[in-house]
Amino acid sequence: MDIDEKLWDEKVKPNFLRMRQSAQIAIDKAKQGDLSAIRSLAADFKGLSKSMDGIRESFMDTLDPHTKKTYFSLLKRNRVTTGNIVDTIISWWKDDE
Repeated sequence: MDIDEKLWDEKVKPNFLRMRQSAQIAIDKAKQGDLSAIRSLAADFKGLSKSMDGIRESFMDTLDPHTKKTYFSLLKRNRVTTGNIVDTIISWWKDDE
């Protein structure tokens, strides 16, 4: 359990915060027509997913039921959104690229 909490504090939580900041910047840039930042978020999502792989289920059991339910709801939405982003980026490439 101590390892999970340390991992959360040192790796996962900072990744969440950086991704949130990056997403906000990317959205602002996209509204101005610059899509480069949005494209780079796909790699960030993949990195965040790998960070989350390090959290054991026992850590989730320490959360109150509301927080746990909210987390899994957001995780599901994130997976759908990430899948849409990846599908969109892949569709930009031609077969010979």
